[in-house]
Amino acid sequence: MGERSASYSSDELAYRFVRCAELVGEYVYREKHWDRSGAIITCTKMSPQIGISALSRWRDREIGRFEYQLEGLLSYLIKSKLINPAVGWSMSRFISDHNLIIFLSHCLRNESSDKLRNDIFNDEYDLQRKKGANSGYWVKLKSVAENFQISNADLDNVLDFYKSEEKEEKISKDDSSQKKIKTNSDTKKWENIFYDLDILDPLGFEILVERYSSEFDKNNTFRFSRSRDLYIEVLNRIEADELYKFIDLLLRTEKVNYYGFQEVLRLVPNEWRNKVSFKKKWPGIIKKFGANYAYDLVNDYSFRSAIRELEIDDHLSKELRKGIFEGLSQGQEFTNASILFSFVRHASTFIDASQASELVDYALSRLELHFEDGFGDGPWNDWLFVTNNIDKNIAGFIWSALGSPRSGTRWKACHAIKKLADFGCTKVIDFLIEWADNDKVGAFGSNQYPFYNLHARQYLLIAFKRISIDKPEVLVDYRNKFQKYSQFESHILIQKFASEIALNIERFIPGTYDSKEISNFEKVGKSKLKVRQEEYGYRIDNYLHQSKEIDTNIDHHFGWDFDRYWFEPLGEVFGISSKQVQDLCANAIANKWGVETKSGYNNDPRVGLWNRSQDRDTWHSHGSYPKTDNWDFYLFYHSMLIVAAKLIDNMPIISSKNYSYSTRR
Repeated sequence: MGERSASYSSDELAYRFVRCAELVGEYVYREKHWDRSGAIITCTKMSPQIGISALSRWRDREIGRFEYQLEGLLSYLIKSKLINPAVGWSMSRFISDHNLIIFLSHCLRNESSDKLRNDIFNDEYDLQRKKGANSGYWVKLKSVAENFQISNADLDNVLDFYKSEEKEEKISKDDSSQKKIKTNSDTKKWENIFYDLDILDPLGFEILVERYSSEFDKNNTFRFSRSRDLYIEVLNRIEADELYKFIDLLLRTEKVNYYGFQEVLRLVPNEWRNKVSFKKKWPGIIKKFGANYAYDLVNDYSFRSAIRELEIDDHLSKELRKGIFEGLSQGQEFTNASILFSFVRHASTFIDASQASELVDYALSRLELHFEDGFGDGPWNDWLFVTNNIDKNIAGFIWSALGSPRSGTRWKACHAIKKLADFGCTKVIDFLIEWADNDKVGAFGSNQYPFYNLHARQYLLIAFKRISIDKPEVLVDYRNKFQKYSQFESHILIQKFASEIALNIERFIPGTYDSKEISNFEKVGKSKLKVRQEEYGYRIDNYLHQSKEIDTNIDHHFGWDFDRYWFEPLGEVFGISSKQVQDLCANAIANKWGVETKSGYNNDPRVGLWNRSQDRDTWHSHGSYPKTDNWDFYLFYHSMLIVAAKLIDNMPIISSKNYSYSTRR
């Protein structure tokens, strides 16, 4: 119903739909019983911008299987021409298991540029070479190459190495495939079965089935397969103009179930199908099929199976649905909830978008009665508003991932950005710069959790650093941004990456910056003061403690190991104590950022997510870096980098005399 209402849906209705979909998912016994990917796609059909932002928040809150949902979303966006295939393929870097033959085909089919088609295909080849695919995958990839007339000599060499032979199974509906070679024994059995019977008479057909069962079905567990043989034999023994009488006979008998009747229709010879008389009667046959087996075909799986097996187009699918409704109307009631909801799916095709929208609104209002306060992302609100610019939404999606607590997600976002640059998708990169300037996540992150904005900026610059080596021309228009981050952003790593990007651009595109700007870039991360030689263990107050501009009474607990393995090494570079480094970090957190939340694992806004994981991803020891950054670690890490930037600008480096490992101990 949501899909039917798509052209008449508002952003608010789409959001309410996906929120209700999340509620339903909370109560399924197993994940496979609820199609979250389908819910995201339906939401995206109702409103592309809401679908993209909703999946971004689901990733943030870890709802369902993100990578499956993303693949479904990207496939729909590409097939609907809402994003360029190159953008979609770049986004597939978020998907770990990159055996994406079907998704690759979607991208190639919808890409108009021969060069980009080749680039996308070659990118998949390169990925699989690095990852290590088996011979079966190379055969599939070769099949894709042939389908889209793409040549790749390296792939051919790989296939030669494996000496694998491509095997293609083609299903032919030629009459020859329906006629089986019979042994003498089988021929005799068939003659006995059909002897002296009018198989188009109800009684004759009933006797035929009984004889067949007694001859062929003894000790045979593959009854459906054997029934197929019977139907083939019947079709071989009747004339084309007798087919309709035979079909009517099958519809009146209880000896043939839904699968059997579908198989008969599938086995009709092509010679008969191509006749004008058959084409005229075929829609009526399909409708009768739907009416007679309505309670089977109302099931979505059975319906889609029939569509696929009988190669039914949109016009015939409507006839099939009409038949299903006719069959259901002859019953007294829906026997179970599954039939009721399946009926709604089919019924939605017979109403217009406006009517569907009204029904969706009503149905959602009934579900919303069961919401607890604050469920999901809460009721529709202004903060959930998203622009209808899809490129900006894709950039927002990536920006949110760059600020993820999970390092794996951040690195995948970096790889996606690198691919966007490789394929020349500059519009998305333009909007990434805009998101970085805005420094917020908006509707692309959960409002229940803090956004790790400094992670997002740092990892965006890491991605740009790589791009500046391979494709600096993509970044030259943002030269002023990199100058700003390198000179005015008090964060040692952000300054470092920004200055290195600028120097790479200047190296490849001379004249981008003047000599003074280049000199400033080269000085980033270097103290302006001369290195001082002091005895090992030398200590001095830092410049802020000396001027009493620092609050030493802020009570912020940084956790075990931070002072010993993080603060102390930084302090030693400038000859200050780990306690003073801690004071400086605490002031950055409390005064610069205005963070007032209590520290500690259980006070983390995402503690519920951490407790669901059994891998202890947030755990770290001594100076190691965790796989996942909890809120405390994030604050500590970036406050330390801000402190490092201030110290390098205002204090000399201390070089210790008479240093030895024994004195260090």
